[in-house]
Amino acid sequence: MQQASKQVVLLADSDTFLKKVFTQHVTSSMLSMFGVMASTLANCLITGNVLGATGLAVMSVVTPIYFVFATLGALIGVGSSTLASHAIGQDDQDSANAALTLSVILLAGLSVLVSVVGLTIMHPLLHFLGATDELYPMAAAYSEIYILGGIGTAMFYLPYNFLKLMGRLRFLTGLFLGMAALNVVLDLLFLIQFRMGISGVAWGTVISSVLTAVGGTLCLVRGQGAFHFVGLRGREKDILQLMQLGTPAAMNNIATFLRSLLLNRIVLLTAGSVGLTAFSIVSTVGNLSLTVLSGLSQATAPFVSVFSSERDNVSVRRIEKQAFHFGFILMVTLTTVIIIFSQPLCRLFGVYDEYTLSVTSHAVELFAISLIPSVICYILISYYQSAGFTWIANLMTICRSFVFVILPAYILAPLLGLNGVWISFTTAECAALCVLLIALFTCRKQEKRSNILLLDLNAEMNGSFISFVVKPEINSIVESVEKIAIFCEQNQLGVKQTMLVRLSLEEMMVSIRDHCLLDMPQQTIDVRILVVPDSKKESGFMVILRIRNGGPCFNPIAYYEKHKAKGLINEGDSLGIEMIVKAAESVKYKSTFGVNNLTVIL
Repeated sequence: MQQASKQVVLLADSDTFLKKVFTQHVTSSMLSMFGVMASTLANCLITGNVLGATGLAVMSVVTPIYFVFATLGALIGVGSSTLASHAIGQDDQDSANAALTLSVILLAGLSVLVSVVGLTIMHPLLHFLGATDELYPMAAAYSEIYILGGIGTAMFYLPYNFLKLMGRLRFLTGLFLGMAALNVVLDLLFLIQFRMGISGVAWGTVISSVLTAVGGTLCLVRGQGAFHFVGLRGREKDILQLMQLGTPAAMNNIATFLRSLLLNRIVLLTAGSVGLTAFSIVSTVGNLSLTVLSGLSQATAPFVSVFSSERDNVSVRRIEKQAFHFGFILMVTLTTVIIIFSQPLCRLFGVYDEYTLSVTSHAVELFAISLIPSVICYILISYYQSAGFTWIANLMTICRSFVFVILPAYILAPLLGLNGVWISFTTAECAALCVLLIALFTCRKQEKRSNILLLDLNAEMNGSFISFVVKPEINSIVESVEKIAIFCEQNQLGVKQTMLVRLSLEEMMVSIRDHCLLDMPQQTIDVRILVVPDSKKESGFMVILRIRNGGPCFNPIAYYEKHKAKGLINEGDSLGIEMIVKAAESVKYKSTFGVNNLTVIL
């Protein structure tokens, strides 16, 4: 490690490139999540203003049904995209394609099964959810339609997660903002124009989600860097792994579902229908906060999954640092706005009665306090899930989403009334962080693991690494190649291996410059070199080169193969690439997050 640190002086490192790419993904993820949450928000706003407090109470009763399909989508959608990310990090595109194929089959089949069971038990289910005789007719009208079309909610988790891996950020954003806009238009059309009552709200939600799921899934298998449907023979073991990787996301929805059931009853017993109205608005505000919380954490997930599979600890640390930086700024801002404008926010839902407005606005203010610690929990849960520490992610999820919400609410509600319920959200976040500290203390005994992120430090401690950025200019490229020779010498690489490192860097970076970044001088080329002892090698070392850039898609290997097939190997820079391909143990290209990734193993 000391050898590596000396080289930072020679070759400048920077997180500018990764920060730019991550910012683009965070922005797209948040806007996409806003589209999802805006649909729910629009349903409550329109229902409250058109159908009044009764309509809002019904929306509070039927919300757990949404979580059933969302849980299914999270379990398989998040699990399969994480499995695909790990496969991509290991340069195994076939396994990534199999993950998508498996997820489509599982989601379609299980969604139909859930719909059949849901319709069968709908009557007792709604009464269990808190539907009184007065609310039941409207709740049944909404639920019957939504249960039939819940497959749309489950299936749109696929494009939401997989489009990020493809780097199709603009399409992803447009797709989910379009879903929200369509939902609003259909809600207003069915509810006001056709006077369909709350059934119109259900139809608007179902149609918009189904169209989004179908359109997004079709996009996954078309265009540049598309996935492909493949056969699944011999892939049975992937089902268990997929389910395991998706459990934290699913566990969060299951816990939220159960929490909604129990809190509905606690709130109803504590304050009656006024409490349900307040809880409906608090739940909607919570969904709004997920635009930041879930959008940010899910934007980091594919980066962590791929980089941890590549053992790129430097990039993992940078991604997490950026996530916390963005998270704190955005969440403190959102919390402040919610507290200051709590009463106008409640009026948007059609709440004008002075007493009800006082109760609901105070509820929103107390709930908003929990949002700041929640951003820490969300980012860390997403990290541990993506990095393979599923048990920690599950433990934190159960604590913050269920156990330490329900217990304080059950204890405090008789003492403090509704305030005890809203305070429980903050206690849950803080308790989950305390549980994490205990879990980390247990894991700290593992050798060669960092304390918080639990990164595998074996490669760094047993070898030596360097990361740096290069401007897409010939002089900068040549200068970096000259300086890297000192790094090779200090790490005891032989003359032949040093020559291969220099040749690989120069040929590949010049090729990237000429085909990707010639007219993009503001871009940079990110380089990471890892030297690891390997007794199987004649030199005693294995060298891994990773070269990234954010220019247009360019595959040097495909470029070389194309020239070779046409007998034009001596033209352009294809001859230099051929030399690297033949001399290296492995040369692989992949496009991840819309970024060109080239790996050369010497």
